[in-house]
Amino acid sequence: MHDKTLAWIFWALGGVGLGGLHRFYLGRPWSGLLYLCTWNLGGIGMVIDAISMDRLVEDANDQWRFRRQLRGEGHAPLELPAPAPHPGSLMHELLRAAATRNGAITLSEAVMDTGADYAAVDEELTALMRRGVAVVENHAETGVVIYRFPELEKRG
Repeated sequence: MHDKTLAWIFWALGGVGLGGLHRFYLGRPWSGLLYLCTWNLGGIGMVIDAISMDRLVEDANDQWRFRRQLRGEGHAPLELPAPAPHPGSLMHELLRAAATRNGAITLSEAVMDTGADYAAVDEELTALMRRGVAVVENHAETGVVIYRFPELEKRG
C-alpha cells in the first residue's frame, strides 16, 4: 500500500530539484523520469499533482490490490472498516441480494434486485470492493464482472 504522507514528502522534494520522485513511488516511472528531466514540466506538473495527489495514491493502491488478486493472494487487508449497513440502505440491499445468490452478484443483478439507479449501485459496489469486502472476478465464459462476498458464501 502506498502512503499519502510519503507521497506528499516525495512531491515536496520536487521543489529542490528532485521532481518526479512521488511518481516513481506511485508506480509511474515514465512520467517520473519526464518530471525529473524537465524540472516538473517547468513547475506545472507540481501544480497538477498537488490537485490530483489523492487520486494518484488511490489509483496506485487499487493497482496494488488488483495485482495481489491476480497472484492469488486474496483480497487486500481492509483499508477502512466497512460501515455497518443500515436496514433499507443501498449497501444493506446489495448485501441481502448477494446473500440470496450464494455471496456473488453482477451489476445488472444488483440493479434488478435493489431497484436502485445503475450508477449508484456501481458506485456502492466499487466502494465495497475498495474496502476489501467484495472481491471482483470475471465469469470464465462470458467475462461478466462478478462481485463476490466471501463472508456471505454458503459453506459446506
